[in-house]
Amino acid sequence: MAATISACAEALARNGEVTAWLRETAARFQDLLGWRPIGWNSRTRPSVHTRDLLIEAGGFL
Repeated sequence: MAATISACAEALARNGEVTAWLRETAARFQDLLGWRPIGWNSRTRPSVHTRDLLIEAGGFL
């Protein structure tokens, strides 16, 4: 199952609820399918916050 979630890193940094939602979504994905999402696709140029947010959320390739 392929899925894409688009979000602005600055918006994630300013909105803790969205960041928590990202963590919960990754955990639910793992519970349902047996593995967590392994990649991250930025639809625009990543911001200076993107890498830190991905690491905070558990890391992605």
